[in-house]
Order: sequence, then structure tokens, then C-alpha cells
Amino acid sequence: MGVLVNRKIPGAAALVLILIAGLSCSDNSVTGPDNAATGPNGLTTDSLTADEARAIATVEVSLASNTLAVGQTTQASVVFLDKYGRTLKRTVDWSSSNPAVASVDTSGLVKALAVGNTSIIATHRLHSGSAALTVQDSALPPPPPPPPSGSKEPAGMNLISDRPFNALHELGWDEPSNGGSGGKITQDATAPKSPSSILRVTYPAGFTGGGAPWDGDSPNFLYKTVYVSHWAKVSSNWQNHPSDINKMYYLYTSTDVPSIVIVLYGPGGKPGATLYPYIEGQNIVQGGQGSADPQNPDWGPNLGANAVVTRGQWFHIELVAAMNTVGNADGYMDLWLNGTHITHVGGVKFQNSAPSWRSLHYAPVWGGGGGTVTNTMYMDWDELYVSGKN
Repeated sequence: MGVLVNRKIPGAAALVLILIAGLSCSDNSVTGPDNAATGPNGLTTDSLTADEARAIATVEVSLASNTLAVGQTTQASVVFLDKYGRTLKRTVDWSSSNPAVASVDTSGLVKALAVGNTSIIATHRLHSGSAALTVQDSALPPPPPPPPSGSKEPAGMNLISDRPFNALHELGWDEPSNGGSGGKITQDATAPKSPSSILRVTYPAGFTGGGAPWDGDSPNFLYKTVYVSHWAKVSSNWQNHPSDINKMYYLYTSTDVPSIVIVLYGPGGKPGATLYPYIEGQNIVQGGQGSADPQNPDWGPNLGANAVVTRGQWFHIELVAAMNTVGNADGYMDLWLNGTHITHVGGVKFQNSAPSWRSLHYAPVWGGGGGTVTNTMYMDWDELYVSGKN
């Protein structure tokens, strides 16, 4: 027979038992860094799912347009990613770092209010990301006409690559060939060729000249004539390098050198200098007439047509480069801007032996050595199309 014992528990011991009982009955509502419920071992509820961890690692913010006139609007979007690059569904709070320049509502709709610069910020608890926005005066120049439907591609060409920039690595391109990390795929509904995915190459404040934040090499080919078409845009705050040169892509011969490079030339190396598309020769054999350095000539627009690239607006460049025949200076090049023929160069001997084009290397190199980017800026690419024939 059991014995009933009445025993008085000391006050301190009773308090301990009450605390233990309270904890054992709780719902484990302690919050972690991402305000997620934690279990008895400190694991977040994300960690207790099939994935090892689902905490936010990256917040990617993009704007349909990063340049607006006063009164215009654009749409902001955000993607939350975990450390494995998987998309997370999270609520978002939108804000503007300079509300006097631009406002943003709860849906991410941005409205330009005054001339200046701001950042549109997406926040989820302790995690945030941003995209830069420039607001210009409402008296912006009219946008250029849409790219012409007719291409300048010669007849009988074979497709080498048609690069839409839907991903950083696609269609066998080697990227980045030099280890850059400043490229990303973002969205721009105004992209003229294949919206809305584009490549954005960013030059952060403090970036020094002589390098490209991102680059890539096409699959190899061997053709006598090559056609290149690409759409690009530089940010409205684009700063020219002190050397006057802002490179876009190289076309290499079968021996790598010589080559030609397509550049945006800005005389005076000033931040607001006018930009013109140029063809530069590098270590050619013959044909750089009228240049201070005939083996490394600069071939600027020479057909009397408007050849100005406007910052903050998409432009379309087309190139036809025909290799010389063995021993002859009969190579030639033609360049178009937004469908207008701006440059013709003839009488060129690019190389002596095995004359042929071999590869395209896109590398938006800023400069020239030296020089420092003052404010973060970017160059966008919408599409890169390459074809050739013998």
C-alpha cells in the first residue's frame, strides 16, 4: 500500500520547476537572425526543411530602366536567393535612399521626382539590396529610332553565335576568360533586340583603368569575312577614361595578333565627352594610312554621317571585317551605327601568313592604364550576334 507523504518544497526549488515547465510548454518562438523560429538545437525552421539552409544569402534588385526623366516611372523587382542560388519567397519593403529624387510604392513602382541620384532599396528584415537610379531633367533628347529591321549582314554567312544574354554562361562562350566578376544578368524591358534579359557590366567607384569587370570569348572559327552585330548602352553618368578609349570587343586573327578592337572614343578624356564608335588596329602589317602609328591606327567615322552615341540610350553597332588575301593589302572594314554607315576602311593587310579571323573577345576594358572611376557606372549588352564565311 502506497504511503502519501506531504512535503513542502523550498521556494527556490519551486521557482526552478516553474521555469522548466514554462520552457517545456513553449512553442520555441525564439527568433534568429532572419526572425525564423528556432528549435532546441538552435536550428532555424528553414534548416529543418529538406534543404540544409534556407536563409537569405543574396538580395538582387533591378530596375526596368536605371535612367529616368523627371515625371517618368519604372518598375523595381527583387530576387531573394539562398547560399546555393535558389530563389526564396519573401515579403519585401521598398524604400528610396533619396526620396526627394524618386519615390517607390509598396509594389515597387518608382517615380522620378527631381534631378539627382538615388538607390531603390528592397528590404526583408535584416537583409537588403539596392539598384542605382539616375534622374535627369525632363528635357531629355528624344530616344533614337528603333534598330532598322534590315540587317547589314552580307549574304551567304554562317551563324557562329547568337548570344541573347539569358545567362552568364551559355552557347559555349568562355566567360569570364580573365577571371572578372563584375557581370550579371538583369532585366530591362526597353532592350531593343531581345528583352528583357541583358548583361550588365558594372564599374564600381574606385575601379582603375586597364581592365574589364567581365569578359568572354566566343567559340573558335576560321572565316575570311566576319559580321558582328551588338546592342549596347552606357549609363547616363558614363565617365570617359583619360586615354579617351572605352573598349567593347576584339576580333582576333588566326595568330591572335594582329587584331582589331571596337571602341567608344571620347576625345579629351572628360566625363561628359562626346562618344564615337571607332575601329582600332593592333599590330597590322599595312594600311594604317594617315595615322601617327600606321601599325596601330585609329579609324574613326569618315563618311560624314551622325556617329554620336548618347549616354543612357541603347545603340546598335554592326561591323563587317574582310580579311586580306595572302600577300595583298586588300582587306576592308565597314561600321554602322543604328543602321547608318559611318566608317569604311580599305587597303588593309592585317597579316602576312594564314590570313583568317579566328575568335571574338568581348571585353569592355576601361582605358588604357591609370585613371579611376569616380561614381559607379555600367555598360549593358542586349545581344551579340556573330557570323562568317570564306
